[in-house]
Amino acid sequence: MKYILLLSLTVFIWSCQNEEPISTTCVEIKLIDEICGNAIVEVLDTKYFDLAEPTFVRTDGTILKNVFSTSLACIKDNKPAIGSIFYVEIAPSSSIAYSECIQCLAIFDSMPAKFHYVNLAKNCGEPSSER
Repeated sequence: MKYILLLSLTVFIWSCQNEEPISTTCVEIKLIDEICGNAIVEVLDTKYFDLAEPTFVRTDGTILKNVFSTSLACIKDNKPAIGSIFYVEIAPSSSIAYSECIQCLAIFDSMPAKFHYVNLAKNCGEPSSER
């Protein structure tokens, strides 16, 4: 029994050590839809596809690929327009106290399950042309 426990613990530790975190400071995304700060965005760079759901079907039957949910509610300056392409940094948590933001209560009837907090990224270069 002790041998099995030791072997399991060794395998677990070894598997954790082999994971190299990917830099998420300049992730190119496209704003698909937004209402009251609740947003659905598409990841455009293939190396970040693991951040998104490979396929998401909206209630109207529209199929979206490589998308995740986020909140843009507290972005006041240079808020992206629907269809625009821009860079974000994936944040481990919200860098803004949402209690300090004005938010309405409207939400989409369905959103991708994957959610990431984001900050608008700077110094990432120019986004690619419209896709």
